[in-house]
Amino acid sequence: MNDYCYSNIIEDAGNKELLDAIKNYANTKQKQVYVLNKPLTDFKYSYNFKDGIIILEASKKICFVNLGYDSQAFDNYCEDVLEDIYSISDNYSYKELVDRKRTWYPIITRKNKTEITNFDSFMELQSISEPKSKRKQELLLSLFIGSINDIEKIGDLDISESLLDKVKHKIQLFDTQQTRFIYQELNTKNKRITIQGMSGTGKTELLLHKCKDLYISNPNNIIGFTCFNKVLSSELKHRIPEFFDRMNANKQINPKRLMIVRAWGSYGDEYSGIYRYICHYYDIPFLSYRDCPSFDSACNLAIQAIKKKKGDIEKKFAYTYMFIDESQDFSLSFFDLCELVTEKNLFVAGDIFQSIFETRPLTDMKPNFLLSNCYRTDPKTFMFAHALGLGLFEAQKLRWLQNREWELCGYQIKEILEGNKNCLVLTREPIRRFEDIDSDYNSLIIQQDNSYANYIISEIDRLKQEYPTLCPEDIAIIYIDIDDDDYIYKQAPMMQIAIQKEFGWNSNLAYETKDKKIGEVFISNRNNVKGLEFPFVFCISRKISKQPLYRNILYTVLTRSFLKSYLILPKSSNNGFSADMLKGGQEIMKNHKMTIVIPTSDEQKKMEKWLLDAEQAKSLDERIDEMFLSKSIDNMELRRKIKESVLPFLSSDTNDEDLSSMVDLFSKNMK
Repeated sequence: MNDYCYSNIIEDAGNKELLDAIKNYANTKQKQVYVLNKPLTDFKYSYNFKDGIIILEASKKICFVNLGYDSQAFDNYCEDVLEDIYSISDNYSYKELVDRKRTWYPIITRKNKTEITNFDSFMELQSISEPKSKRKQELLLSLFIGSINDIEKIGDLDISESLLDKVKHKIQLFDTQQTRFIYQELNTKNKRITIQGMSGTGKTELLLHKCKDLYISNPNNIIGFTCFNKVLSSELKHRIPEFFDRMNANKQINPKRLMIVRAWGSYGDEYSGIYRYICHYYDIPFLSYRDCPSFDSACNLAIQAIKKKKGDIEKKFAYTYMFIDESQDFSLSFFDLCELVTEKNLFVAGDIFQSIFETRPLTDMKPNFLLSNCYRTDPKTFMFAHALGLGLFEAQKLRWLQNREWELCGYQIKEILEGNKNCLVLTREPIRRFEDIDSDYNSLIIQQDNSYANYIISEIDRLKQEYPTLCPEDIAIIYIDIDDDDYIYKQAPMMQIAIQKEFGWNSNLAYETKDKKIGEVFISNRNNVKGLEFPFVFCISRKISKQPLYRNILYTVLTRSFLKSYLILPKSSNNGFSADMLKGGQEIMKNHKMTIVIPTSDEQKKMEKWLLDAEQAKSLDERIDEMFLSKSIDNMELRRKIKESVLPFLSSDTNDEDLSSMVDLFSKNMK
């Protein structure tokens, strides 16, 4: 069971009974509850009164509880805390929405511990029903726990909004696991702190919060923030300063104190990459792509060179802290190198799935923090996308997870006997972001139509009628087939023209721009969607294929939406979409669960063999095509030239890392 209660209170004989009641309430109700003695947002707040606690839950009154007997000191404590929250609200530009402190008192309660005889009943009485008061309370709660929202995206306290606006303007709150990562003292002997979770669980946002806190806490801290992908690295260079501004850090980022760079780097600039700076700092040879095509080899050689150093340099550290995002893109040697040159902590965040066909058992992973709640996508859509990707609705499933692995992915499981078959009932917990969506809201549409362009145009028109504030950038149209790029590059411009003609909207062909643009409909092939989200996603495919790469793309694209995903297929008996898939999707939409027949041990062995055979059967040509997909290399002429250049240097047993490095090398040179 997840722990829904975060507490920074030291347990003792005087508070244990109440704290136990709070924890039991939170876990039984599956509600995020925070028990604090001071605001978490800033380290500077402290109070002389030691017998006060603050109980916080969304949409409930802010509860101050006196554990002692000094009522005057307790009242002073309450007023001091509220005064500091008001100061914080001004600091983060919340003041206009939360108003003056005197307006807060209707959503605040003060109690002595002896007055709380039944905690469940007590919390029931604290419910806030008036919508504006509820939003004000959630904004104040976010200030208490440091879950600072971009106030421009919140809108105002008015609730006369469409469903689209309600979800867009939802006040985001850290869950208790995220709060622990940011604020809880890390009681670990290991320098390396790992965070694992599927996409959409907030890993990068947590790294940003921790990075900001460490950067401003000590002017002598030297911090590295890196990832493997160049496009993502470029995005982080924009995103991190924007995040610092939003958090009102009041610090100009010094690029030599906070190095936001890619992992490798280039010879001419020692601040162009983490590995490049390490070589500069320790005065060891820097190996470029030409010198050492494998980054794994370069890191291992750097480790050996640093360990051979004698004198003071071997006792010095290049970095105080290191942050590594998308850690699944790296080999172990890079983590070992970073750990060697980092004085304090190395924070490593990665997707629990590199692919939904990841062959490693998920139970082999032992992260310090496991994030299982996906905040990007409605849980019903997520379940269907996951089931379709893994082939769970098919007689011959493509992959099966063991019970503990399902739990690691955020599922609640229950084994039942249905007829004479052993089945697993899988459900996901409701997510606060989607609590304004009615339980019967259909977050997934399956459309089998040979005139998909006409259907998309008509559906966009319907959405415009339903949601008056709908913007072009709220819509993504993704072509996911992997076997015919020419078809996609012909169809996408035609869709662009149709949208312009019908609505006067511009469209962004993202496979060319490599960007998401405000005021334009996002149109792309299966690339260029990593990390993005949209209210509405149209996923177009000519046939559901059994290829693992295709199923992984299908899962990824369907989970880009936060209101509704559309899976559009031709109307044909050969489109790969079966009656069982439809039935499984209907069960999810209606009952918020899926009931899956548990495969026998023989069937599970067949799945493992199929995956192994599928992997081994890939030709070098196919593997290079997959590299092109992962690296968003869309230009067909560039692809052809790279293939012609790299194939003479490769053999069938070339590993993926060396293959990736070779593609990077030739791509860089040809560009």
